[in-house]
Amino acid sequence: MKAYADFIELVKEYYDVSSVEMLLDWDQETYMPPEGVKDRSLQLATLSKVAHEMLTSDRMASLIKELGTAAVHDALTTEQQANVRRAEWEYHRAAAIPSSFVKEMAKKKSEAFHQWTKSRAKSDFASFAPYLFKLVEMKKQEAEYIGYEDRPYDALLDGYERGLKVSKLEPLFSELANGLSSMVGRIRDSGTEPDTSFITCGYPIEDQKKFCRRLTDFISFNYERGRMDEAPHPFTAGTLHDTRITVRYYPEDPRPAFFSALHEGGHALYEQGFIEEHYGTPMGQAVSLGIHESQSRLVENIIGRSLPFWKHWYPALADTFPKQLEGRSVEEWYAAVNDVRPSLIRVESDEVTYNLHIIIRFELEDAIFSGKLDPKDAPQAWDEHMEKYLGVKVPDSANGILQDIHWSQAYFGYFPTYTLGNLYSAQFYDTMKKDMPDMDQQLERGEFAPTLQWLRDNIHKKGGMYEAEELVEEVTGEPPSHEPFMAYLENKFGGLYGI
Repeated sequence: MKAYADFIELVKEYYDVSSVEMLLDWDQETYMPPEGVKDRSLQLATLSKVAHEMLTSDRMASLIKELGTAAVHDALTTEQQANVRRAEWEYHRAAAIPSSFVKEMAKKKSEAFHQWTKSRAKSDFASFAPYLFKLVEMKKQEAEYIGYEDRPYDALLDGYERGLKVSKLEPLFSELANGLSSMVGRIRDSGTEPDTSFITCGYPIEDQKKFCRRLTDFISFNYERGRMDEAPHPFTAGTLHDTRITVRYYPEDPRPAFFSALHEGGHALYEQGFIEEHYGTPMGQAVSLGIHESQSRLVENIIGRSLPFWKHWYPALADTFPKQLEGRSVEEWYAAVNDVRPSLIRVESDEVTYNLHIIIRFELEDAIFSGKLDPKDAPQAWDEHMEKYLGVKVPDSANGILQDIHWSQAYFGYFPTYTLGNLYSAQFYDTMKKDMPDMDQQLERGEFAPTLQWLRDNIHKKGGMYEAEELVEEVTGEPPSHEPFMAYLENKFGGLYGI
């Protein structure tokens, strides 16, 4: 069908330009010289404008309209219909925003990221504040362009998880916060506290890098189609044939590096698992950021922090760090990497307290975009929320409001997908265990291939066929729920802490 062939050709060209944008973003966060921001902000602005104009062109509109007519639509395969459906959603969202606005936003984001790296290093919120205020102002305008039924923040949430609204998140997060806070209290009152002194006594970074490579090789991250580098804030970027992951290292503690490598590796497995023939189309892309996050959290936490995983890997770890782990058992290591302790940094927090960090960010963002919180008062609100939910006092901006990269990139509405990813991951895991009752034994033997094949068959290869909630129900037979996640936490940490 000529109309569909022309449509796919245009979609793939748009995807190519967007992929170049992503690669320039990766370079900006890894190897670009500091003064390069002057050129990079202009380059990204131009590419964003070009991509936006390609997506919202009259030709694209005409093809989508033609492919949407009953006779033509019914002649398409289900995969082709999915491509048209998802492209149409993206087209309508983008068409509501002027290309000049898109270009200016890209420029401002590049400048804000550069300033964030400097401000975070100096723990100086005041120097970053003007950039944040501008991005908030622009995202409010973007929400107005796109439109919403209830709250401006809904328009931003929808960009990351289609159909997601504040009205859905508020009761979910309220129930989660109550359950998680109760669990934290029970763990605290148990009197059990893992010994972590041996895990924070210094681990050479070069040896950490080598071990991260071994871990990512184990989960089958394809280095012929990817690479691992260092960045101020770990992230994954790329395409089916070129997937880049990043980690950050601390010489005193290897956990952030090991688990960010597994986390970003989980993201990368999803990107590398799409079907070749769908490259450059919606069917060859992630369902949503929540589903994307489910893959990273499953690999990092449910698998990577499990006792079976470390029963296989601990001997190699002890050989790599003999002095640090002398006389320590795998059970002690397992307890230490699952230490539940309210802390300042989200990406280094434990499984029990992690979602409280997300709830804090959700509440602050919603307050900002509903007009209840002036961005200039955000640092104080941040500190108050950290004490309210986690009971920790924020010593400075670097460990507080400046810790995440997201606001410097105008990723408002992104954070809630992290919690959705946690919920989806536990639900997928329950189904995996039913399909593979010996999954723990496989991991203990050092066999990851069956787990990866299950993910490939049930999630990765399905690309953009379904919406997130549809995919969860298709795979598990149940609609999305927070109950499997809470049951997983109760089972795991109940055993570790005797609660």
